[in-house]
Order: sequence, then structure tokens, then C-alpha cells
Amino acid sequence: MKPITAFLTIFGTLLFSLNTTCASYIDWKSHYSGAQTLAAEGRTQEALKEARLSVVDSRDRHGEETSNTVKSLEFLAKITREAGNYPKAIRLQREAYEVNSRINGKTNPNTIRLLSQLAELTILTGNFNAGKAYYDEALRLCEAGNRSACVTAAYPMMGLARLLATEGKFMDAEKLYLSALDKFCCFSKYQPELKFKMAAALESLGAMYRSQGDYARAIKW
Repeated sequence: MKPITAFLTIFGTLLFSLNTTCASYIDWKSHYSGAQTLAAEGRTQEALKEARLSVVDSRDRHGEETSNTVKSLEFLAKITREAGNYPKAIRLQREAYEVNSRINGKTNPNTIRLLSQLAELTILTGNFNAGKAYYDEALRLCEAGNRSACVTAAYPMMGLARLLATEGKFMDAEKLYLSALDKFCCFSKYQPELKFKMAAALESLGAMYRSQGDYARAIKW
């Protein structure tokens, strides 16, 4: 009887674990999807509440960090930013970046993308030096992870190019814009949504030329 009892105990424990994990995922999905819907409807405060609950649910009953935690934190940062609370949005974005770093590593494409978004948010608060440092770190991680030729590198390139253009470093900015455009163009064959990113890059490059009074090239781009 003892082997049977042991088997039933193990089976029951496994079944309970699966049930709690599934329940945790279902709760997370419900709150996360609800937050997205509410945000799309412009119901920001309600969306914030649901997004916060999704963060709690994403950290399942064992307290483990998962990719769902990253998604929830990133979305909560996004709508917190839209609500105008930049300092809190930065804290949430930094947490999403740090969690993804622990789960997937520093040179993971999503980690680099999250770091680029953190740089953008930081610059929006007027902290240009810290923002530039984040962009530089993102590009360094691209190089360390052999991702400099991938579309992953285009995101920090774009952000850093904008920053350099505001500082009047047009030649350096131009090189980064053109490199990012090359990557968006190349990879848009496989990811059509990148064409929107490419359009934004073209618009930014055109605006830079216009600011210099170079209207011919501004019109071209």
C-alpha cells in the first residue's frame, strides 16, 4: 500500500500545482487584457488598476518572475506615462528591463528594446545625460551580443540620433539615422510592421535637414 499511497500523494501534488499555475495565468490574462481594452477606450484610471493587478498575478503563487511580469510592467509603465506620471513610469520601465535581464540575459533583443524605451522616458524628463548613457549601453549590448547588424540595434540608434540632432551634432545623427533606416528596410520584408518605424525614421531625418535649412534633402526624405 505504501507505494500506492506515495504515488497518489505525488500525483495529487502535481495536479494541485498545475491547477494553481493555470489559475494564476488565467487571472493574469484577464487583468492584462482588461487593462489593454480599458486603455484603448480612454479609461486610464481603470486601466491602471487592472494593469497593477496583472503585475500581481504575473508573479505567480511561488513568486517567480516570468515573461508575463515583463509584459505587465511594460504596459503599466506605458499607461502611467500617458497619465503624465513620468517618474513612476521610469521606475516601472526600469523594473521591466531588470526583470527581463534576469530572465533572458542582458543581450536579449527584448532587454535591449526595453533599455531603449527607458532611455526615451529618461530624456522626456529632461535628464539627457542619463538617457544618452542608456542608449550607449544599449548599443554596447548589441555589439556584445552580436546584434549590431540586427533590427534590435535600430531602436537605440534612432533614439541616440534624435538626441544628437538636438545637440547640433548633425553628422553623427545622420550616420545613425541612415544605419537604422537600413536595418528597418532590410527586416521589413519579414516584419511588415517595421515599415511604420521606417516612416518615423524618415520623418525624423527630414526634420533634421529642415532645421538646418536644407529643404531639398528635407523634401526628399
